[in-house]
Amino acid sequence: RSAFDISSQLGADRALNLLVDPQGSVIAGNVPAWPKELKEDGVWARFSFANPSGGVTDAEGISMALRDGSRVLVARDWADHRAIHGNSLAAFAATLLFTVGVTLLLGLWIDRLLVARVGDFAHTADAVVAGRLEARVPVANSRDELSHLARTINAMLDRIQFLMTGLRAITDSLAHDLRTPLTRLTAHLENAKETRSDAERQAALQDAHAEAERLRSTFETLTDI
Repeated sequence: RSAFDISSQLGADRALNLLVDPQGSVIAGNVPAWPKELKEDGVWARFSFANPSGGVTDAEGISMALRDGSRVLVARDWADHRAIHGNSLAAFAATLLFTVGVTLLLGLWIDRLLVARVGDFAHTADAVVAGRLEARVPVANSRDELSHLARTINAMLDRIQFLMTGLRAITDSLAHDLRTPLTRLTAHLENAKETRSDAERQAALQDAHAEAERLRSTFETLTDI
Protein backbone atom coordinates (compact mmCIF):
# COMPACT_ATOMS: atom_id res chain seq x y z
CA ARG A 1 0.00 0.00 0.00
CA SER A 2 2.90 2.38 0.77
CA ALA A 3 4.22 2.06 -2.77
CA PHE A 4 0.85 2.82 -4.28
CA ASP A 5 0.37 5.76 -1.92
CA ILE A 6 3.75 7.24 -2.92
CA SER A 7 3.01 6.57 -6.58
CA SER A 8 -0.36 8.27 -6.38
CA GLN A 9 1.28 11.30 -4.79
CA LEU A 10 3.42 11.69 -7.92
CA GLY A 11 0.24 12.22 -9.90
CA ALA A 12 1.64 10.78 -13.15
CA ASP A 13 -0.03 8.46 -15.57
CA ARG A 14 3.25 6.68 -16.28
CA ALA A 15 4.18 5.98 -12.65
CA LEU A 16 5.90 2.67 -11.87
CA ASN A 17 6.00 0.91 -8.52
CA LEU A 18 6.98 -2.40 -7.02
CA LEU A 19 6.70 -3.97 -3.59
CA VAL A 20 8.77 -7.08 -2.73
CA ASP A 21 9.03 -9.16 0.42
CA PRO A 22 12.30 -9.66 2.31
CA GLN A 23 13.12 -12.60 0.03
CA GLY A 24 12.67 -10.43 -3.11
CA SER A 25 9.38 -11.99 -4.25
CA VAL A 26 6.99 -9.59 -5.93
CA ILE A 27 4.00 -8.68 -3.80
CA ALA A 28 2.48 -5.94 -5.94
CA GLY A 29 3.33 -3.39 -8.61
CA ASN A 30 3.68 -2.95 -12.37
CA VAL A 31 7.42 -3.70 -12.53
CA PRO A 32 7.95 -7.45 -13.15
CA ALA A 33 11.08 -7.86 -10.97
CA TRP A 34 13.38 -5.93 -8.74
CA PRO A 35 15.91 -4.09 -10.96
CA LYS A 36 19.49 -5.11 -10.41
CA GLU A 37 20.60 -1.52 -10.97
CA LEU A 38 19.00 -0.44 -7.66
CA LYS A 39 21.68 -1.49 -5.21
CA GLU A 40 21.27 1.25 -2.62
CA ASP A 41 18.15 2.64 -1.03
CA GLY A 42 17.45 6.36 -1.16
CA VAL A 43 19.47 6.92 -4.32
CA TRP A 44 17.89 7.57 -7.71
CA ALA A 45 19.00 5.16 -10.40
CA ARG A 46 18.08 4.29 -13.95
CA PHE A 47 17.07 0.79 -14.98
CA SER A 48 15.32 -1.09 -17.77
CA PHE A 49 12.86 -3.98 -17.84
CA ALA A 50 10.81 -5.93 -20.36
CA ASN A 51 7.23 -4.66 -20.44
CA PRO A 52 4.15 -6.80 -21.23
CA SER A 53 3.98 -5.49 -24.79
CA GLY A 54 7.34 -7.07 -25.57
CA GLY A 55 9.32 -3.88 -25.54
CA VAL A 56 11.83 -2.44 -23.13
CA THR A 57 10.90 0.30 -20.69
CA ASP A 58 13.57 2.69 -19.50
CA ALA A 59 12.83 4.12 -16.09
CA GLU A 60 14.33 6.04 -13.20
CA GLY A 61 13.39 5.27 -9.62
CA ILE A 62 14.27 5.24 -5.95
CA SER A 63 13.85 2.45 -3.40
CA MET A 64 13.39 2.25 0.35
CA ALA A 65 13.32 -0.50 2.92
CA LEU A 66 10.26 -1.01 5.12
CA ARG A 67 10.28 -2.08 8.78
CA ASP A 68 9.36 -5.68 8.05
CA GLY A 69 12.31 -6.09 5.64
CA SER A 70 10.28 -5.70 2.46
CA ARG A 71 11.32 -3.11 -0.05
CA VAL A 72 9.37 -0.65 -2.14
CA LEU A 73 10.31 0.91 -5.46
CA VAL A 74 8.81 4.07 -6.88
CA ALA A 75 9.84 4.93 -10.42
CA ARG A 76 8.85 6.88 -13.47
CA ASP A 77 8.97 5.93 -17.13
CA TRP A 78 12.01 7.60 -18.66
CA ALA A 79 9.98 8.29 -21.81
CA ASP A 80 8.51 11.27 -19.99
CA HIS A 81 11.99 12.65 -19.46
CA ARG A 82 12.89 12.02 -23.09
CA ALA A 83 9.74 13.84 -24.14
CA ILE A 84 10.57 16.75 -21.87
CA HIS A 85 14.12 16.72 -23.16
CA GLY A 86 12.89 16.65 -26.76
CA ASN A 87 10.42 19.44 -26.11
CA SER A 88 13.15 21.46 -24.44
CA LEU A 89 15.43 20.97 -27.42
CA ALA A 90 12.63 21.92 -29.78
CA ALA A 91 11.85 25.02 -27.74
CA PHE A 92 15.53 25.92 -27.62
CA ALA A 93 15.88 25.42 -31.37
CA ALA A 94 12.79 27.54 -32.05
CA THR A 95 14.07 30.26 -29.75
CA LEU A 96 17.49 30.11 -31.36
CA LEU A 97 16.02 30.35 -34.86
CA PHE A 98 13.80 33.24 -33.81
CA THR A 99 16.73 35.04 -32.21
CA VAL A 100 18.96 34.49 -35.23
CA GLY A 101 16.17 35.63 -37.54
CA VAL A 102 15.52 38.78 -35.55
CA THR A 103 19.26 39.45 -35.33
CA LEU A 104 19.67 39.06 -39.09
CA LEU A 105 16.71 41.32 -39.81
CA LEU A 106 18.00 43.88 -37.35
CA GLY A 107 21.46 43.63 -38.88
CA LEU A 108 20.07 44.13 -42.40
CA TRP A 109 18.03 47.10 -41.23
CA ILE A 110 21.03 48.71 -39.54
CA ASP A 111 23.20 47.96 -42.58
CA ARG A 112 20.73 49.61 -44.95
CA LEU A 113 20.37 52.55 -42.58
CA LEU A 114 24.14 53.01 -42.40
CA VAL A 115 24.51 52.66 -46.17
CA ALA A 116 21.82 55.29 -46.68
CA ARG A 117 23.46 57.67 -44.21
CA VAL A 118 26.90 57.14 -45.73
CA GLY A 119 25.32 57.70 -49.16
CA ASP A 120 24.15 61.13 -47.96
CA PHE A 121 27.74 62.02 -47.09
CA ALA A 122 28.97 60.81 -50.49
CA HIS A 123 26.29 62.73 -52.42
CA THR A 124 27.07 65.93 -50.53
CA ALA A 125 30.80 65.50 -51.18
CA ASP A 126 30.13 64.97 -54.91
CA ALA A 127 28.00 68.12 -55.00
CA VAL A 128 30.72 70.19 -53.31
CA VAL A 129 33.34 68.82 -55.71
CA ALA A 130 31.06 69.84 -58.59
CA GLY A 131 31.05 73.40 -57.26
CA ARG A 132 27.74 73.49 -55.41
CA LEU A 133 29.05 74.85 -52.13
CA GLU A 134 25.53 75.27 -50.78
CA ALA A 135 25.09 71.48 -50.57
CA ARG A 136 24.73 70.12 -47.05
CA VAL A 137 24.49 66.66 -45.44
CA PRO A 138 20.94 65.87 -44.23
CA VAL A 139 20.89 65.81 -40.44
CA ALA A 140 18.60 63.45 -38.54
CA ASN A 141 16.95 64.39 -35.26
CA SER A 142 18.84 61.66 -33.42
CA ARG A 143 21.97 62.28 -31.36
CA ASP A 144 24.08 59.45 -32.72
CA GLU A 145 27.64 59.74 -33.95
CA LEU A 146 26.64 60.02 -37.61
CA SER A 147 24.34 62.95 -36.87
CA HIS A 148 27.14 64.63 -34.94
CA LEU A 149 29.49 64.03 -37.87
CA ALA A 150 26.91 65.47 -40.29
CA ARG A 151 26.59 68.64 -38.18
CA THR A 152 30.37 68.99 -38.03
CA ILE A 153 30.74 68.58 -41.80
CA ASN A 154 27.95 71.09 -42.42
CA ALA A 155 29.66 73.60 -40.12
CA MET A 156 32.89 73.06 -42.05
CA LEU A 157 31.07 73.59 -45.36
CA ASP A 158 29.47 76.77 -43.99
CA ARG A 159 32.94 78.07 -43.15
CA ILE A 160 34.33 77.09 -46.54
CA GLN A 161 31.43 78.76 -48.33
CA PHE A 162 31.92 81.92 -46.26
CA LEU A 163 35.63 82.01 -47.09
CA MET A 164 35.05 81.29 -50.76
CA THR A 165 32.44 84.05 -50.96
CA GLY A 166 34.88 86.48 -49.38
CA LEU A 167 37.66 85.35 -51.69
CA ARG A 168 35.37 85.77 -54.70
CA ALA A 169 34.52 89.31 -53.59
CA ILE A 170 38.21 90.12 -53.17
CA THR A 171 39.18 88.71 -56.56
CA ASP A 172 36.33 90.61 -58.24
CA SER A 173 37.56 93.80 -56.60
CA LEU A 174 41.15 93.08 -57.64
CA ALA A 175 40.07 92.35 -61.19
CA HIS A 176 38.36 95.73 -61.30
CA ASP A 177 41.42 97.39 -59.79
CA LEU A 178 43.65 95.72 -62.39
CA ARG A 179 41.44 96.56 -65.33
CA THR A 180 41.73 100.35 -64.87
CA PRO A 181 45.55 100.62 -64.64
CA LEU A 182 45.94 98.17 -67.49
CA THR A 183 43.72 100.33 -69.64
CA ARG A 184 45.68 103.46 -68.71
CA LEU A 185 49.00 101.67 -69.25
CA THR A 186 47.91 100.64 -72.71
CA ALA A 187 46.85 104.21 -73.49
CA HIS A 188 50.14 105.69 -72.31
CA LEU A 189 52.12 103.19 -74.38
CA GLU A 190 50.02 104.01 -77.42
CA ASN A 191 50.69 107.72 -76.86
CA ALA A 192 54.40 107.08 -76.54
CA LYS A 193 54.34 105.10 -79.77
CA GLU A 194 52.42 107.66 -81.79
CA THR A 195 53.94 110.93 -80.54
CA ARG A 196 56.92 112.46 -82.38
CA SER A 197 58.11 114.75 -79.64
CA ASP A 198 60.78 113.36 -77.37
CA ALA A 199 59.40 115.29 -74.40
CA GLU A 200 55.87 114.00 -74.94
CA ARG A 201 57.21 110.48 -75.50
CA GLN A 202 59.20 110.69 -72.26
CA ALA A 203 56.14 111.93 -70.36
CA ALA A 204 54.00 109.10 -71.76
CA LEU A 205 56.63 106.55 -70.81
CA GLN A 206 56.81 107.95 -67.27
CA ASP A 207 53.02 107.71 -66.99
CA ALA A 208 53.19 104.14 -68.30
CA HIS A 209 55.87 103.34 -65.72
CA ALA A 210 53.71 104.76 -62.95
CA GLU A 211 50.78 102.60 -64.05
CA ALA A 212 53.11 99.57 -64.18
CA GLU A 213 54.13 100.26 -60.58
CA ARG A 214 50.48 100.38 -59.57
CA LEU A 215 49.97 97.04 -61.31
CA ARG A 216 53.00 95.57 -59.49
CA SER A 217 51.63 96.76 -56.14
CA THR A 218 48.24 95.24 -56.92
CA PHE A 219 49.85 91.93 -57.88
CA GLU A 220 51.86 91.91 -54.66
CA THR A 221 48.63 92.41 -52.73
CA LEU A 222 47.06 89.55 -54.65
CA THR A 223 50.07 87.36 -53.86
CA ASP A 224 49.72 88.16 -50.17
CA ILE A 225 46.07 87.15 -50.28
